[in-house]
Amino acid sequence: MLEEEVTTIRIMDKSAVYFPIVFSESLTFEPKEKGKTQATYSKSLSTGIYFSNESSGIQYPKGVELNLILFRIPYEGFERILAPNHAFLKHLQSGDIHFFYESISVEMKIVMRNLQNSFSSQRLNYEFIRTRSWELFLLFADKFFYKRHNQYKRMDKQLLYKIQQVKDFVLSDLSTPKSIGELTDFSGMSATKLRALFKEVYGLSIYRLFQEHRMEKARELLLKGDRSVSEVAYTLGYTHLGHFTGAFKQKYKCLPKDFKQKY
Repeated sequence: MLEEEVTTIRIMDKSAVYFPIVFSESLTFEPKEKGKTQATYSKSLSTGIYFSNESSGIQYPKGVELNLILFRIPYEGFERILAPNHAFLKHLQSGDIHFFYESISVEMKIVMRNLQNSFSSQRLNYEFIRTRSWELFLLFADKFFYKRHNQYKRMDKQLLYKIQQVKDFVLSDLSTPKSIGELTDFSGMSATKLRALFKEVYGLSIYRLFQEHRMEKARELLLKGDRSVSEVAYTLGYTHLGHFTGAFKQKYKCLPKDFKQKY
């Protein structure tokens, strides 16, 4: 736990061959003025990933526990998993600025906890760490490079922050989807502009992203094992169990009761 405010400074050489990725379950990364990012404690589902090749300072306020994992991925790591003509490889080669503030998935959280438990043990199993680290990177790649369809265009940080706030608002209550009217009032944007920018940043429509997180939350609650399938469904706003069962099966290719028994 930090006893005073801390700022970490990262200077990125334009010829750098490593690209840093920060993962955290408990921190939200918010873009501020040029070259500054604010890390704050949050239970929001928007917490988790900061990925950028910008020189920047990350500000951590006192009272925050720095529970995070930092990867430094060489260019060859991206080369191994992406097709030779992939847009992002060209983007990395060009040296153009990229920055993403994204959420971690349930699968990522599980791998992170396995890694953190391994680091905290007295005997480190380096093969286990290497395997789990690669698994976390592959989950990251799946989220950023295969589920996204944007061309990694540079976006104004304040506009990016506004879209992130919209996402936080959308995910603030997973039992009730926000209406487009609520979202336009919240953001001050037209429905057309909001939908287009949201999909450009996150690669999904607003409702699709809401539903993805809703199902991830369902999976997380079932993994805990202290609630029945019906209780999980009602917690997430489903009034008909069949609708929840169908959505879960579409996402995870199995019924929630079978998933609960298996895990």
